[in-house]
Amino acid sequence: MPTALLTHFPSAAQDKLASLLSGFGLTCVFNPADGAIAEANFDRADLVIAHVSAGIGNLLTLAGSKPVVFINESDSIRDAVNAIQAGAADYVAWADIEQELAEVVERVLARKSAGELLGDSAPIAELRGQLDKVAKADVPVVVWGESGTGKELLASILHARSTRSSGPLLFYNCAAALSDSVDADLFGSDNDPGLLARARQGSLFLDEVAALPAFAQARLVSAIDAQPDQTRIIAGARRDLRDALEEETLREDLYFRLSVVTLAVPPLRNRGDDLMTLAQDYLERTCDRLRKGKLRFSAAAIADMQRYTWPGNVRELENAIERAVILASSDEIDTELLAIRLAPDPKPTTTAEAPPADSDRGTLEDYFVAFVNEHQDTMTETEIAKSLGISRKSLWERRQRLKIPRKKSRQTATSKPAKKS
Repeated sequence: MPTALLTHFPSAAQDKLASLLSGFGLTCVFNPADGAIAEANFDRADLVIAHVSAGIGNLLTLAGSKPVVFINESDSIRDAVNAIQAGAADYVAWADIEQELAEVVERVLARKSAGELLGDSAPIAELRGQLDKVAKADVPVVVWGESGTGKELLASILHARSTRSSGPLLFYNCAAALSDSVDADLFGSDNDPGLLARARQGSLFLDEVAALPAFAQARLVSAIDAQPDQTRIIAGARRDLRDALEEETLREDLYFRLSVVTLAVPPLRNRGDDLMTLAQDYLERTCDRLRKGKLRFSAAAIADMQRYTWPGNVRELENAIERAVILASSDEIDTELLAIRLAPDPKPTTTAEAPPADSDRGTLEDYFVAFVNEHQDTMTETEIAKSLGISRKSLWERRQRLKIPRKKSRQTATSKPAKKS
């Protein structure tokens, strides 16, 4: 049974939290009522739930690798962002604890446990085989995959199986960060250490690392070079970082420092029978947590779940099942309760074809020029090269030889402002 340490709460609030947590299946231990920190209690706890009056930085330092959830009377988004970016596992406003605390605790404990990857599909079997080797190598790692595929879980597993497992594992979403706070968040300010320092001898997961401003990327390169063994960087991305490198949203020197090893997380639609393995596991765990007894999926729901493409991946699957369990009025879950919207069967679409093998040189070059000009506004360089059956290097060389520049419309987002005269 997991144990939660409650600290810095008034007695009435502490009693209410203890009652809620006991209902979720947790045991509670308490720091003294005067708010003094009893360090021995941290050894007994699986997670820490603290009032913000404990001091975010101080408590995170004491907690070490223990996940910390902060609770405050305020529901300020800024306060929540500050707490999470400082290294907290989550932040809950007091008014929302009855609705949100159970979900937060389950998510935090699931992240802490860094469980196994469920499923037996070929992509997951291959990924599972890579994890132990990569975890023990103690080098930077890039984990990329679509939103909701489980990149945080992989980061947790990498950390838990590494030589740094006794150190902290901190998470930072670079895409959600405020540009004027990134520097202080990562590198610290005055006497407040940043995440790189807080994660010393542990790991720091930088999600959407290519979204970091250019100045932060440059400073991160310098920090890695200055103390390469201080903190292990695990970089997350929704797509291959080579695309960000090509589009000039990621510095080349940072790319080569981070991408010592790259792990790709497959989307749920490519995992075959893993879908129902994951669905059944989450259904059972959600029923236990919400005390809903034993529920099952109807035959129609199973068929529709297998037909659905799950664009939100595992996260969407979990949300759909949790909603269904909450609303279920019988012991069977149907498609309507899952609230997934099935698209009609798509009409056949035509795809661009490469030229026939017996085309002469002139025809090949004419086709190449026409194909690139027609598709470069809607396709990436990787997609164009793949459709033509050539490498990206060959594509770039042919562009240069045939004088076909990349259109500015695909570079707008990353183009640099002209220097003022």
